[in-house]
Order: sequence, then C-alpha cells, then structure tokens
Amino acid sequence: MPPLTDRQKRFVREYLVDYNAVRAAKRAGYSDSYAQNAATRLTPQPQIRAAIDAGEAERNRVLQLDTRRIIDEIARIAFANIRNVVHWSADKVEVRDQAAIPDDALAAVAEFSRSGPDGRNVRIKLYDKGAALEALARYAGLIGGKGHNRILAQPPDYEKARAALRARIEQIIAEREEPAVETEKARAPLRQE
Repeated sequence: MPPLTDRQKRFVREYLVDYNAVRAAKRAGYSDSYAQNAATRLTPQPQIRAAIDAGEAERNRVLQLDTRRIIDEIARIAFANIRNVVHWSADKVEVRDQAAIPDDALAAVAEFSRSGPDGRNVRIKLYDKGAALEALARYAGLIGGKGHNRILAQPPDYEKARAALRARIEQIIAEREEPAVETEKARAPLRQE
C-alpha cells in the first residue's frame, strides 16, 4: 500500500473525531464543493481503512475501551438501587456515609448537591436507569429488530427479568471474547453525510 499523504492523514484524524466523512474531508482541507466527492473517494481506499482501523485500535487501547467495560458501566446504572445511596423514613431522608455506599451505586450517581443555610437540603440524581436498561436489552437482542421484542414492557417479575438479562449479556460477552476471524464484509460501512 502506498503511504498516506499529509492531507489523507489529516482526513483520517478528522474522521476519527465524529465518523462523518464529509465533515472530515472539509476539516482536512478539501473545499466545501469537493468534500462529498473526496469523502466518497477516500473512504473505500484500503490504506485509508487501515489507518482508520489503526487509529480506532490505538484510541481504544489508550482509553482501555472494550465491550466488557462498556457493558459493565451500563449495567451499573441499569441495576442501581437508590436504597444503596439513601435511607428514608416517614419523617426524613438521610444520605448514607460515602464509605457505606457500594461502588456500583456510586457509579450510578449523576448529581449530588447540598443547599440551604445548613446544607440540609440534599439533591441526588441517578443516571437514566431506563435508558441503560434499554441499551442492555438492545445489546442482548431482547428488543430492537424484527422479531426481537422478547421482553414485556413491564415484566411481572423484575428480579427474574434482571437475572435473565444479566445471563444473556454475560453469554454475549463470552461469545464476543472468543477469537474471531475478521473479514472485509464484517466491517461496518463508514458513515457519510
């Protein structure tokens, strides 16, 4: 493969910013009127694809991104329980001592603030549990495409549904961690404007 030109290298760097080939072409120095043509011409070139793949692999290595870590973080939010963060009774709500809050529960806290003259007014907001559950269910193939709506909107037994979802996610992760041979057809197409 021939080496990339400086402009092609800039295109690859810019493409990795937002995965939009036309905007990447513009930011790499191609004129607005030629950017669509440049994006269409550059993206299928083997040396450009190889550079994009190498850039993604390096970014993921530096950020320590892998499927397991992402799914684990989403699961922490999806299965968070507010009772691990606060305790309440009929007349008051108390925030648990930070040392007593499990790491999984702390990871699900989006916002914590105190207000009022003595700091007694406490606001705790968790990340969107519904969105996290939906992301996990889509990843596990439980909802989404044609014929994949295999869970109820409100299952009668939440614990059983959670256990089934966890088991399916672990099964998918285990399958994906097995070595696989990558083919050109298996690669996702580049997005363009």
